[in-house]
Amino acid sequence: MLQQRCDYLGSLIDGEMRRYHLNNNTLANKSLIASRTLYDKREHPEKFRLDELYRVMDVLGMKMIFVRREGPDE
Repeated sequence: MLQQRCDYLGSLIDGEMRRYHLNNNTLANKSLIASRTLYDKREHPEKFRLDELYRVMDVLGMKMIFVRREGPDE
């Protein structure tokens, strides 16, 4: 399940980059992350720190919402 979530997150970021015509270097500069680091984290989204992810999402005009499940996992 974690891999699916990471794949989804990576796809969302890549899709918004295409939508706004941003390349890796531009997004890295605007989000204050080294270009190579951003590239690596886009390939492996599970390695994003929360503050990095928020900065990337802010640049891309995205927001993250946390929703608590109703009951315990089965």
